Amino acid sequence: MERSYVLQKERREYPDPDGRTLVISTAVLPEFAPSCAFAERANGFYAGIRAGFDAFCAKKLLGRAKKEAEKQRPFGAVMTARVTFESAEYVSVVLDARVFDGEKSGNTARVSQVWNASDGTLESADAFIPPRARTAVTDMICAAVAEKTATGEAFFRRDARKRAYFDFSPRRFYLVPDGVAFYYDAGVLSVSPFPQVFTIKNSELRK
Repeated sequence: MERSYVLQKERREYPDPDGRTLVISTAVLPEFAPSCAFAERANGFYAGIRAGFDAFCAKKLLGRAKKEAEKQRPFGAVMTARVTFESAEYVSVVLDARVFDGEKSGNTARVSQVWNASDGTLESADAFIPPRARTAVTDMICAAVAEKTATGEAFFRRDARKRAYFDFSPRRFYLVPDGVAFYYDAGVLSVSPFPQVFTIKNSELRK
């Protein structure tokens, strides 16, 4: 199907009173075509996300940068959206954000939305995986952790499988072409600064 959105990229700089740039921000967010039934709601939602991001950069992050003005490099904030799935019924978006403190980058924070393309409502995981199937999902995630650990594909915390079970949230999900992806916040299952993602394929969901 024809893509219903464009990704709008914008860069902003926040200087001190002397004109020295202390914070640089970059945001990449989707803008959906007016012809989409859900465009008004979605575009308004991401405009609000952008306003909150700008307020964070202009107040909290700039305030930190002023207190640590001796650092040679500016602070930074990056927020990037990806449309991970689009069909006539659903559009799935992932938003990643991270902050640079002039010396190092922090963990990547992730949020996601699955839009009903007909009425602009946000769907929960229940629309794709019924609550009774969640135990099976966490079992598959724990099995994937064990397999990746055994093969050396990834390095997890010693209690990662326990964490995967107890820290599972049906709110942390998004759609991909072959199934549903569930993710854990950075630092939960491993020391990686990025979220850990596990895809449950449609074929497995139908079992």
